Amino acid sequence: KIGTGNDDVMIYGTGGVAFTHARIVGWNYEGFGAENFKLNSVGFVIGAGLEFRINSNWTASFDYSHYDFGSKGNSTQIFSDDGPADGGKNKLTFDVAKVGINYRF
Repeated sequence: KIGTGNDDVMIYGTGGVAFTHARIVGWNYEGFGAENFKLNSVGFVIGAGLEFRINSNWTASFDYSHYDFGSKGNSTQIFSDDGPADGGKNKLTFDVAKVGINYRF
């Protein structure tokens, strides 16, 4: 985390390495049962945040992070609204927004 600010507000950016263990489940395109696979993956996280002072002991914060674990392949055929599709690659990303209240002793 790195940022800048004054006595009342701090703006910062974050970044780093991210790890996940994911289980992806879907129906095969013939509708004869669930297809699933598990994977461990390494990716990255980037984000930004804002923290501001409410009074001498309390602060409030907002933090946003984007996680990206790239595309992972499998041989599963998936079924979408447009019909059968090759499930060859699945992109694994997600976004997290947090709001917080902090008390400083």
